[in-house]
Amino acid sequence: MTYTIVLIAIILLALISRGLAERWRVPFFLFSCFLILGLLSGFRYQGVTSDFQVNYRRVLQAYSMSWQETIHYSAGFVHQIFRKLVAVIFHDPQWYFVLSSLFMVGMFMRCAKRFSPDVFLFVLLYYAVFSFFVANNVTRQGIAVAVSLMAWDSLLEKRPIKCAIIMAFAVFIHVSAVFFVPLYFLSHVKFNRNTLYGYILLGVAVVVFRSPVVRFFQRFIYSDYTEGSFGTTGSNPLHIALAALTLFMMILYIFREENNSYRMEEPDEYMIRYKNFILHGSFMFIMCYVLSVVHMAMFTRLAMYFKPCAILCIIHGIESERRTRNYHVYRIGVILFAIAWFALMNYSGKLIPTPYTPFWEFPERLLILP
Repeated sequence: MTYTIVLIAIILLALISRGLAERWRVPFFLFSCFLILGLLSGFRYQGVTSDFQVNYRRVLQAYSMSWQETIHYSAGFVHQIFRKLVAVIFHDPQWYFVLSSLFMVGMFMRCAKRFSPDVFLFVLLYYAVFSFFVANNVTRQGIAVAVSLMAWDSLLEKRPIKCAIIMAFAVFIHVSAVFFVPLYFLSHVKFNRNTLYGYILLGVAVVVFRSPVVRFFQRFIYSDYTEGSFGTTGSNPLHIALAALTLFMMILYIFREENNSYRMEEPDEYMIRYKNFILHGSFMFIMCYVLSVVHMAMFTRLAMYFKPCAILCIIHGIESERRTRNYHVYRIGVILFAIAWFALMNYSGKLIPTPYTPFWEFPERLLILP
């Protein structure tokens, strides 16, 4: 019920914001969603068998670690420094989840404001379909994804040193962030229908000969995913629907844009890189989701870095139809898809955590005694 109320609140906030002065519509909507989603995630508490508890107890452990041990921590020392600071300053591991949630949600709201022509649809897809609930389960990687969003501006503005510094910071939080780095170079590679055809052929080859690819990820990125462990089987087959939706909107976007029937503005160098970046990232998302279904669920975690690209690709695919009668059909169709997806995941108990329980209902939870 909590998650449904939040979804209704997002829709109501979008309607309320339409009655405001134009300069306040987007700030009001995004800031309100930032507070609601950030605190919803930050106030959560989960039981003893969850990844939440792993993070909770590691914050407790960080308090007793020396700073030298913290800096030499093998699994993302920057992230461990964050845990250590939370433990020393607040003496309550719940603050780790509050601060990390506000940061992650805040970066997505910033991405919506900076890059999305339809902020309501961005937030709806983020909450109901793509990223919000996944980050509740894999918080460390969610933080790395949020840091990678900070690199978008420097990437698109061709400031490689600043981009490299931000991405190094993300990698020191979670090593999987290295797979976001190729997008810096791919943003300089023109994405058109020929590129799409080549990607599709490459994608088929990767799916057919996927075993070496999987072994590489298991060895260097997700070493905890050994044969027979959680995450080594295929993920939810319905994820194919997300890949198909993204691919359809990508095709729509490419063909309309190439036919000059849709232009965000004059295609200067920045906008060309932006288009290339979004489309390359979206296809990486598609490939990760296809591989997650046909082979191993761990690829949905790698897809987290490319989900913002997929969200924007869907939105630009819809926007490419703004001059046609199909615009409202596509937009309403995607909204209904998002609501139906959310309802299905909520009903089947796949939203994390289920049921939602705030931390104050657990007075027996462990704290740090100063």
